[in-house]
Amino acid sequence: MRRSIEDLAQTLKNAQRRNKCCSVLIGAGCSATAGIPTASGFVERIKQDYSRAYDRAAEKKYPKCMAELSVSERRDLIAEYVDNAKINWTHIALAQMMKAGYIDRVLTTNFDLLVVRACALLGLFPAIYDFGVSQLYRPADIPEQAVFYLHGQRTGFVLINTEQQFEKHSGLLAPVFEDAGQGRVWMVVGYSGSHDPVFDHLAKVTSFDNGLYWIGYLDREPAEHLQERLLVDGKDAFFISGFDSDDFFVTLARMLGCFPPDLVGKPFEYLDELLGTVAPYTLPNQDAEVNILENARSIVRAANEHLGGAQDDVLAAQSNLLAGDYDSIISLRHKYKDPLPQELLVTVAWAYTMSGNLASDQAKMKAGEEVDRLFAEARKNHDAALKIKPDMHEALNNW
Repeated sequence: MRRSIEDLAQTLKNAQRRNKCCSVLIGAGCSATAGIPTASGFVERIKQDYSRAYDRAAEKKYPKCMAELSVSERRDLIAEYVDNAKINWTHIALAQMMKAGYIDRVLTTNFDLLVVRACALLGLFPAIYDFGVSQLYRPADIPEQAVFYLHGQRTGFVLINTEQQFEKHSGLLAPVFEDAGQGRVWMVVGYSGSHDPVFDHLAKVTSFDNGLYWIGYLDREPAEHLQERLLVDGKDAFFISGFDSDDFFVTLARMLGCFPPDLVGKPFEYLDELLGTVAPYTLPNQDAEVNILENARSIVRAANEHLGGAQDDVLAAQSNLLAGDYDSIISLRHKYKDPLPQELLVTVAWAYTMSGNLASDQAKMKAGEEVDRLFAEARKNHDAALKIKPDMHEALNNW
């Protein structure tokens, strides 16, 4: 059954009103824009650098190819990407929704620490459980927010990679899924469900009492195993398409009113608050405490107070761009005489371009004179973007 992201946003708002939260299962697709390959990407890398192992694999798929590598080779291959990954907007938006109280359980099949790093960046510190090495599960002792590494984590002692490991490990995860589904909405993002027994835990559920929303990749149709085992009548499991991971999480967080984080629009206030979490230091053999970071905080506050004019507008415009408030950015166009301050130029051009995209998207769903009006509005916005930044190829293409 099909649903829209608007349906999901309303479901989460109503769930929070009813004192219920959401469990999120994330897979490799959520880490792709951070620089970590998906399963097929790892297979290609094995084909390139471990060609003998690749040739030995009975199937040219992730579990079989990984099984042909030694334990050390697997670890080093994963570490190469995980250790160099940057926090992407998928995980920042996910952490924002955790901070706002919409999500309290994150289950991940990934080895990376991106969700933990994003939470720490926003001053959030959920409990972390690595099920690669520990299968003791006591639901009563789980705190309000928690992240579960289903297949282990990069720095853990065990990383689940092969079919034999998956099958042996799968049964131990049943209590995690049972607890995660208690009184919660389910959301699955960046996860294919193929070659992984984790999917079986969801497929075995007779009915998702609070609903399950499976987020597909862009406009791809749901895979056969989804249609046959999960997206069936009576399960209250729904399919949403049209997004990649970053776009989905950012768009949903916008709709829930918890995006962007203060580190974008209020960086000095964010930094001041972060420094304020550090305790004073007592010098050796002394009783008096010294707030070593007080001068640093004073400098940050002074910098914040000296912001003004275009600098204030630049920060507000960047925050509004992430929030999808393009009209507020475009209004700055009339505040300054030509040319726009260099710091604002690109952001304002993007606001016009995104407004043009919205108008053309709306036009495709309308009929009659409304279609002409919306396409004319889209053309006008793209033209305005090009007047500000003539080399903006995105605006030129859409115009």
